Formats: sequence, structure tokens, C-alpha cells
Amino acid sequence: MDVGKAVPLYYDVVSVVAWIALLTALSIPLILRIKYRPAEELREL
Repeated sequence: MDVGKAVPLYYDVVSVVAWIALLTALSIPLILRIKYRPAEELREL
């Protein structure tokens, strides 16, 4: 799909930033769950 100059670079930047924000929002609960999990649980894994 070659749109040339019809789509400014601005939209590419916004798209990348939106993906980063989405992935960060999805990963925060996982990071918090691992970070605050009791040490005993981690040893069992």
C-alpha cells in the first residue's frame, strides 16, 4: 500500500505511540502481580 505523501509522518508517530501506550497498559498488571507476589510463591514456581 503506497500512499506516498497522502498520509503524513504524523500518523505513523501517533500509531506507534498508541501501540506503546496500549502494550504498557496491558503489561502493568502483570508486572505488579510479579513484583508484589510473596517470595514463597516464587520459590514454588
